[in-house]
Amino acid sequence: HLEPALGAQMLRSALKRKALLLSAAILAGTGTALAAETVIFSGGTKDPYSLFIGDSQNWGIPVAVEGETATLQGFLDVSTLPDNGIKIATWNGDGEAQLFFTTPEPVDMTGAVESDAALVMIVNVAEAPDAAVTLRMGCEYPCAANADISQLLQALPTGEWIRVSVAMRCFAEGGLDASNVDSPMLLLTSDAMKMGFADVRIVDGAGPDALISCR
Repeated sequence: HLEPALGAQMLRSALKRKALLLSAAILAGTGTALAAETVIFSGGTKDPYSLFIGDSQNWGIPVAVEGETATLQGFLDVSTLPDNGIKIATWNGDGEAQLFFTTPEPVDMTGAVESDAALVMIVNVAEAPDAAVTLRMGCEYPCAANADISQLLQALPTGEWIRVSVAMRCFAEGGLDASNVDSPMLLLTSDAMKMGFADVRIVDGAGPDALISCR
């Protein structure tokens, strides 16, 4: 398992040093693009990626481009802001549910590991979790690297858009088969939590400065 093992004080210090608070201009898509990156989600999913949610009755329900999508048991629903495509995901705490990006065929991401890339997400935690939240990068189930990021989410400033990053090296060292990645980002929890997602991408060279760098 991928285990950041960061205490609350260390997390706050790391956030102060590394996390990037984002302006409305960046969220509107007018910011400067980062070089050498694979965009997974920004104003919508980018080919070949798709966004799904699910619970134990159906783990893979495609999220609608517009409007709202819910899991069959109602444990998680995702709505879309009409002006910018931002996704708002709400877990109600009544049962386990997941949100994930996936591809029809696995992608070889060994180059991303070799180039010290990072998974970079722009998120807004409106309601922080009290219990475990698993961040997973999958390489065809049951192959995966997992991390409990509940402490990280609890340490983020509530209601602020912020850049969170995890080095690809962490996933590789945590058991990921980087040559066979079918889900670059999955969040799973049974706790109540509300998060906004504005951007998800893999950025080459961002690993050493990632919030979770595993060095």
